[in-house]
Amino acid sequence: MKKLILLLLFIPFVFSCSKEEFGSENESQIEKKLSNKWFVIKLEEYWNDNLDSVWEAKQVEVNGCRSYWNFNEDYNWTNVTTFVDCSGFDGISDGDWELLGSNIIKLKSSDPEFNGDYEIVEITESKLTLKSHKICGDGCDQYIWFLEK
Repeated sequence: MKKLILLLLFIPFVFSCSKEEFGSENESQIEKKLSNKWFVIKLEEYWNDNLDSVWEAKQVEVNGCRSYWNFNEDYNWTNVTTFVDCSGFDGISDGDWELLGSNIIKLKSSDPEFNGDYEIVEITESKLTLKSHKICGDGCDQYIWFLEK
């Protein structure tokens, strides 16, 4: 009977622990994974929470040059968009980055399009998915970047 009571007291404790408490990565592990060049696979643009356009970068950029994000260990970052024919760059943005907790990257840039917080939706050794903050004017734009090493 005593064992049964102890078991009944122990079961709620086990089920009250979240998965994040076990096996969640700390900030230094996330920073280590982030610190690298990430090539764009796809970019989804949402307008007022509705999917507006999809840029299949990996399918289009087939000439040996690819658009990418680079998060450096010194907390500088660069976003480079190449021309499809590899003749140059369509855009280059850069600035500083900071990890806030384990799932928000704060970007600081002179380019207002990239300034703000980005949610890390997924990060593995080879995949990264970032969701931008909402950029609102006469409507709200939001971007989801799918990246790979």
